[in-house]
Amino acid sequence: MTKFDSTPRILIVDDEVRLTESLESLASAMGFVCQVAHSGYDAQERLLAEEFDLIITDLLMPGISGLDLIDFASGHGLWTPIVVLTGQGTVNAAVQAMKQGAYDFVVKPFDPDRFRTVLIHALERSSYERKRLEHIRHTEQLQAEIRESKQYLELVLQSAEDVAIITTNREGKIKTFNTGAEKLFGAPLDQVLGQPIDLWFPNAKIIKHAHDFLNGQRREAWREELAFENLNASQLWIHVVMRWMESPSPFLAGLIVVATDITQRHILREKLKILSITDDLTGLYNQRYFYESLRREMERSNRRNAPFGLAMFDIDHFKRYNDEFGHLKGDEILRKLGEVMRSTIRRIDYGFRYGGDEFAVLLPETELEHAVLITERIRANTKAQFEGQVTLSIGVVQGKSPCDERRLIEAADRAMYESKRAGGDYVSFISKSLTLTKQ
Repeated sequence: MTKFDSTPRILIVDDEVRLTESLESLASAMGFVCQVAHSGYDAQERLLAEEFDLIITDLLMPGISGLDLIDFASGHGLWTPIVVLTGQGTVNAAVQAMKQGAYDFVVKPFDPDRFRTVLIHALERSSYERKRLEHIRHTEQLQAEIRESKQYLELVLQSAEDVAIITTNREGKIKTFNTGAEKLFGAPLDQVLGQPIDLWFPNAKIIKHAHDFLNGQRREAWREELAFENLNASQLWIHVVMRWMESPSPFLAGLIVVATDITQRHILREKLKILSITDDLTGLYNQRYFYESLRREMERSNRRNAPFGLAMFDIDHFKRYNDEFGHLKGDEILRKLGEVMRSTIRRIDYGFRYGGDEFAVLLPETELEHAVLITERIRANTKAQFEGQVTLSIGVVQGKSPCDERRLIEAADRAMYESKRAGGDYVSFISKSLTLTKQ
């Protein structure tokens, strides 16, 4: 039997006492925790009060029917899979229930083996949905942390102790160096006053702009986020604003620099960026990033007149795996294939989940022959990983300036389907002499 992270909780809804007792007995024998509701009203109260991993409900009940219960769950944003029970004469109603959002149905009188299979597959779906929602909640939490970080920065700017404020005279010697600057730069006030500013800013870009201001080559404000190592060797990200203060009084003219530590905000932003371009199941890049990377590689190819490789492939007979073993087993295959790809391609290469069981590999500055060798290793390593039970059909093309994105992808698809026609577990390629430019 499939193992679950915790004991699944099932709500059984039916107005027939004997049937609910039979269902409860079967589910309990499988190790699941069951609750019984003998009416749709009772079921609604329980769903509002507790969380369940699966709902099993009869379609025809007095008062609130199974279809009403499906609408209720949907209207309250409940993600719990629903399996409906129906008689021989009401199969059409079961089909309608699935259109409304039910996961599956069982015809009464039901076969115990069929019931167990539907139950396990529905609970697998429930487990997958729970993990997906946890991933969404994690992403939302990161976004909330970034919003809180921005609010925090606004408060920081109102507090001189938490913002580095430095001013200089016309010659660039430091006049003021507040407590926030001492903290950020790791330098004590008594060592800094009267010293040239470039001695306390170990960053070439900051020093360059400071000299531009001091030499009169720049007057508009400069601001930027950049990596920074302070005198304590701490690696930070800071937001710097530098301005020139002109004044009739020579004493007041000079530079003003305001710097804020944004390290945590930068880390959070990078995490969100990675989440936005990554497929959460396989760990590979997603389809959106595929097109972005392909266009960038095409532009580089145009600049350098350098070739690159593109491979498109999918899993042979993948639908059969899902139908036979369930979608969670199919997801496990996709996840492991992502691991094979990441361990096989080079550091300069990009691996993508293009969609479903389709994948792509972008190989920068790579001739066709070398691209074929790399994808052949992906094919062989995949077959070895799954002991011959999972194989790939791969198509490879070479892109070179000038090149058209649509025709390049179509060519890779054609090569992939050549591998399909060859029986799968095969790498096909289209000669680099193929014209891929726009017509």
